[in-house]
Amino acid sequence: MEGIPTPERILPIVSIEQNLSPMQKIAKGRMTNEDFLIKNENGETIGNFTLLFKKSLQQDGGVAYLNTINVNGARGKGYGRAAYVQIIEHLKQRNFTFKSSEFQLSRGSKKAWDWLV
Repeated sequence: MEGIPTPERILPIVSIEQNLSPMQKIAKGRMTNEDFLIKNENGETIGNFTLLFKKSLQQDGGVAYLNTINVNGARGKGYGRAAYVQIIEHLKQRNFTFKSSEFQLSRGSKKAWDWLV
């Protein structure tokens, strides 16, 4: 049955937040990179990722590419997949279309991407 989640489709709770250090400048221009932290349900940092934003000239938003994603010490528990879902939600709020990469995906990223779609 499609409506009932199976254990392999239930994801852990994660949150993402932009990783801005006091010394880091906010980039201005059409193409920018932003670094983010991935946090577990206890607020502990368990990974990070970088997004490349390509802003539209005609309207708000644009396209965002996932450059890298790293989950430390929690492999195989669904944190990477949960982070992908949070990334997509974050970009939707900012009116950006999500693309996994302009380049070849790593084996782990391809596995998470295939699971999502």
